[in-house]
Amino acid sequence: KKLNEHFNDYLTIDLYKSINSYYLVEIPKNLTFKKAYQNYFLLNKKLKKIIIPIFELTNGRILTKIANNCDVNTYGMQQGSLGLFHKWRFFYNIYFQYLLDHKNIPKNILLEGEIAKKWYDEFNIFNTQIIGAPRVVKKINNFKDSNSNTYLIVLDMHNNDIYLNLIKELIKKYKDKIFIVRPHPSKLNNIKSYFSKHFFKNIKIDTNSDVNITLNLFNPSLILFSQSGYITEFMLSNWPCAVLKINGLPNYSPALTNKKISKNIIFDIFSSNLNDFTRGINSVKNISELVSHDHLNFIGNQSTEKLNLIINNKI
Repeated sequence: KKLNEHFNDYLTIDLYKSINSYYLVEIPKNLTFKKAYQNYFLLNKKLKKIIIPIFELTNGRILTKIANNCDVNTYGMQQGSLGLFHKWRFFYNIYFQYLLDHKNIPKNILLEGEIAKKWYDEFNIFNTQIIGAPRVVKKINNFKDSNSNTYLIVLDMHNNDIYLNLIKELIKKYKDKIFIVRPHPSKLNNIKSYFSKHFFKNIKIDTNSDVNITLNLFNPSLILFSQSGYITEFMLSNWPCAVLKINGLPNYSPALTNKKISKNIIFDIFSSNLNDFTRGINSVKNISELVSHDHLNFIGNQSTEKLNLIINNKI
């Protein structure tokens, strides 16, 4: 109690929460994971191979180090489509971990596309192979010409408060259009609650588990995204996509890694005209080819087959 009072007196609430979370939550949690993994490998000494999704984050790094120390062959899988700011968040972190001890990273790193491979090569980490994205089970339905008055907005887990304010401005500015908001599943109830308190006639909340149902039902003329990596899957199917601009914050969208298209797909609610932008976005050529090369070389069964061949030492 005295410690809490001391921190509340001399530190901001946010800093206090961060320190509190680190020492009282993160460290005990990670020590628990570490002990659990060590016990698991002690009890399963015949285990020879392990696939580690999201090896870039703390939990994955703990598992990687312990498995490598137990002479298990480790395969790290890229967590999803990555943007420029992920380079700082993940790749520099992984590089420094690698310099400290090569066992801090997987013996084999399996990537989704050329962008990630290029960044690893820059750090002289060459134990990488491109397998595409087994997580993408099937391709989204291809885009067909649309003159609809409907727009789909796809949100991710982060900065929802900021994006909801932008969406409110968009709705008020374009009352003649229909906006379908597709939240991240973990935020669905929050978004539904928010719009139940802010009534707008020209907005709907998308609750379909399969996005193809939504696309077939509304056939939007443009899809607006927050920073979600999901955008690459839509671009792969030639859907006209744009990234919502947020002033003062970095944008992690993987769609912005390619200079040939990035300047043409950023939508600023306050300075761009939605009608003009929608017409212009359809003139951006070869988006599908660029995305498939940069981010999603393979998907579905083709990617899964490559994964199986690698872990079975056939390629």
